[in-house]
Amino acid sequence: LKTYFLSIFYMTFHLSDGRLAMDRTEWKIGCRWHNLLVIGYICHDALIPLVWVDLGKRKSSKSSERIELLDRLLAWWRATGIKLPPLVLYADREFIGSQWFRALVKRKIEFVIRLRENQSFTLWRNGKMSEKTYEVKVLHRYLKMFNLSHVEIVVGNETIIPFTVTTKVIQDQDIEKTQLWFLAANISDPQNAGQHYNLRWTIETTFGHTKTKGLNLEDFNLVGAHKLEIMLGLVTLVYAISVRQALEEKLHQDVEIKTYPDGKQYPAKSTFKLGLERVREIVRNVKELFDLILVLFKEARFQINRKKFILQKSIVQ
Repeated sequence: LKTYFLSIFYMTFHLSDGRLAMDRTEWKIGCRWHNLLVIGYICHDALIPLVWVDLGKRKSSKSSERIELLDRLLAWWRATGIKLPPLVLYADREFIGSQWFRALVKRKIEFVIRLRENQSFTLWRNGKMSEKTYEVKVLHRYLKMFNLSHVEIVVGNETIIPFTVTTKVIQDQDIEKTQLWFLAANISDPQNAGQHYNLRWTIETTFGHTKTKGLNLEDFNLVGAHKLEIMLGLVTLVYAISVRQALEEKLHQDVEIKTYPDGKQYPAKSTFKLGLERVREIVRNVKELFDLILVLFKEARFQINRKKFILQKSIVQ
């Protein structure tokens, strides 16, 4: 799996700015559930998976499983010799808990994570903790009453995190509904947490492309967690090549904009699909695919070594 990480990373790291997303995706084959926990970085409108693990169960992930996967990502990234940029992680309501939040803060990773509506927290005000806890809905009213962009909450009696609320308009058939997002926003601009959190959707899009809408991972009837993890590596490699090809050739800049019935406008084709079409034009068989991977890998290594040389030279001077 580390080989996949290095191949994908060397080809695409220059397209990312350190924004990460984490999520799970699961499906059933026969009597067995596949449940993949994935972390990747965002490149334009796509997310490139970097590390993943099949949890081998249907239930949600544990904090310890997330921390182990995150540490794997950080260790492999450092092993490349490329300096870690400031990282920010986006995740949904499953990925909460004091142990998990502490781990992110300890590793100096900023985050925007959605909270559950039934959660309660202690407030941090005037340098001390409040005597009682408040539900997030009450905190929302508190923000509105005092016209505040955010307040600070205490997680696990020791970790202070900014809390904010943003609204999301969703289309339910022909009716527009406003949904509240309660966010733990440990970032420098918590007032913009909603804009950050919108980027989490890229991982949902990637799951759709890799599972059923392009690369069809679910069609592979694989038994055994390790086999699935290896197959996801191959699928992700093709996905990364497609996204890279589209962005490098700037194919996404000329794509048609489609207007949907609700009035919203989106590109008619995603960056991935544009790149996949281009890859299919230049790759006719498996050998040519591996030849392309080798060329891209060598090109990426050359650029990385060149940047390292320039950096070392500047330090010496």
